[in-house]
Parts: sequence; C-alpha cells; structure tokens
Amino acid sequence: MRVAAGQFIVTSEWRQNAQTSVSLMQAAAEQHADLLVLPEALLARSDSDPDMSVKSAQSLDGGFMQHLKTQSRRDTLTTILTIHTPSTVGRACNTLVALRGGEVIAHYHKLHLYDAFAIQESKRVDAGNTLPPLLEVAGFRWDL
Repeated sequence: MRVAAGQFIVTSEWRQNAQTSVSLMQAAAEQHADLLVLPEALLARSDSDPDMSVKSAQSLDGGFMQHLKTQSRRDTLTTILTIHTPSTVGRACNTLVALRGGEVIAHYHKLHLYDAFAIQESKRVDAGNTLPPLLEVAGFRWDL
C-alpha cells in the first residue's frame, strides 16, 4: 500500500482549506497513492480563536465536503480527514471521515477527547458513543 501524508497549515477560511485538500488529493492520486491522510480539524483553525473549529462546523453534506467529494470521484484514492460536524447548539463532534469514489464510505465521532494541559476539547466538543468501523484499503483492513 502506498500512503501519502498531506500536511499543511489549516487556515481560518474553509474554502481555502478545501482547495488545498483537493490539490493534495490530486497530487497523491498522481503518485498512485492508495491512501491520503490529511490534518485534523480541517475546516478552519485559528491560534487567536481556539473555538473556531467548532464554530465552523459543517455537515458531511456541507460545502467543504462537496469540494472533496467532487475530486474523489476522479480517482481511486481513499482520503482520511477530520472535520467538526454540528451536534447540539454551540457544540460539535470531531468526526473522522473516510472518502472514496466521491462518497463518505465510513465515519465516526472521536471517542476520547483531549482534555490535558491548557486544552479542554470537551468544552465545546461532544464525544462519540460508537466504536470506529473497519476500513479496507488496498487489501488491508484496519480501524478508523
């Protein structure tokens, strides 16, 4: 299996982050990668606003994912990413997504929230309540 890591600095603008993600998906596909892993909290982030990821939450059918789904239809690459999805008023779930063939093939809400040092993820993020699904990529099976 050929794996690509798509690291970049997530900005406060989701459209810019979507375009960067699409560019990384294109590059990984051109290199015949089977799997691309993108950064966590991919919609929007800001050092001056630690709650921006939650405030920017979108559904799995939102504009951000539509951009990635369009690119995903063009190749056989599996892309793994996390975005914040709305849960209750003012809160979100940190959702890990597996994308292939233009569809979300699996997703789950992060179970263990990071509450350590100066970070308290549970302040605005709801934990999931189901175990992650198994995913198969290039003949390998693993938990998301």
